[in-house]
Amino acid sequence: MNIGRKERERRMRREMILQAAESIFARKGYSGATMEEVARSSEFGMSTLYKFFRSKVELYSAIIDEKLSRLQESLAEVKEMNLDWRSAIEHFVQEYLRFFQENTNFFKIYMTEKFGSNYESKEELYARAKAQITSYVERAESELRDWIEEGHLGSSGARARALALLSTIETYLSRWLEEDSDTSPDEQASFIMSILFAPANAAPVGTGE
Repeated sequence: MNIGRKERERRMRREMILQAAESIFARKGYSGATMEEVARSSEFGMSTLYKFFRSKVELYSAIIDEKLSRLQESLAEVKEMNLDWRSAIEHFVQEYLRFFQENTNFFKIYMTEKFGSNYESKEELYARAKAQITSYVERAESELRDWIEEGHLGSSGARARALALLSTIETYLSRWLEEDSDTSPDEQASFIMSILFAPANAAPVGTGE
């Protein structure tokens, strides 16, 4: 669908604001960030910023909503491939790693909200943003559990394996950020799969050992 020049400019400005805000929230957290800093970083005036987002919490919620939507779309494509259970899980891991390695600022926000125990704001939108992450984790865990059960690995341990897999991926991503590793998502996914599904054949890849 073709869009006019004004709409293209509007979308571009909105994206610039979101990118600037994402970087600031990743560095300073929700409570440490300010709308004034977002305006300066995006090189827009406060009036322009408030045309797009009426408050800091609305801006924060928009980042989480849009990024999670993109991640879910990416992972949904894996489900549509109708792969065997092991290939499906490995593709899931690859896409998960690839997405967060391309969106490192969002990964920092995601991890903060996933493990944060206290709301920094009592506003409804903030609570909804945290709930979105909780909901996403539950859906991801459910999809992994289904594939694990399909592989006849035992339904009684499927949920534990799914949660362990998500935890392993996120731990690997955190280490990747710290070490600035050049190991590809495909290589990382293969190693993670070897840890959880074929430990006897595990061959360390890009671990820095």
